[in-house]
Amino acid sequence: MGRLMKYRITRLLLYLLFSSYLIVMVLSNSDRIILFLNPFERFGWERVEEISRGVYYGTYPNEDLLERYRIRILVSTLSPSLPVSRELYRAQKNLSRRLGIEFVSLPLEWNPTPESPGVQNLLRFLKSSPKRGVYISSFLFDQRIFEILQSAQIMQNQTIEGGSRNR
Repeated sequence: MGRLMKYRITRLLLYLLFSSYLIVMVLSNSDRIILFLNPFERFGWERVEEISRGVYYGTYPNEDLLERYRIRILVSTLSPSLPVSRELYRAQKNLSRRLGIEFVSLPLEWNPTPESPGVQNLLRFLKSSPKRGVYISSFLFDQRIFEILQSAQIMQNQTIEGGSRNR
C-alpha cells in the first residue's frame, strides 16, 4: 500500500508541475496566440467608429481596414513593454511599415480616464495631427475612450470654425 501511495503522489506532483508549466507558457505567449487565432475578425470583434471626418477609433486593424479607410497614420495604444501586447504591437508596426503608413505609439493605461497621461498624449496628438487618414487602434473597443476623443475633437473643430468666422 505504501508503494502505491508514493506512485500516486509522484504522479500528482508531476501532473501539477506540468500543468503549472503549461499555464505559464500560455499566459506568457498569449499575445502570439491571439495574433495567430485572430479572434477580432473570426468572432466579429472588429469595430470602427468615426471620431471626426477622416479620424477613426477602433479595434486592432488589418490591411483591408486600413486601405478601406485610406489611413495614412496608424496610432497604436498598445504598450510594447507589456508581455500581453508586445507581439500585437510588433505586428501593427510591421503592418504599417509594409503598407507605407506612418506608425505612432501612444500607449494607454489599463483603465484610462480623461486626465490620465496616456489620454492626454492622445488628445495632444489629435490636436496637432493631420485631420484625415488617422486610425487610433485599441485592443478592444472602449466606448469611454471613444467618447473622450470624440468630444475633444468636436470642441477643437468648433474652436477652429468659430475662429475662422470671426476673421
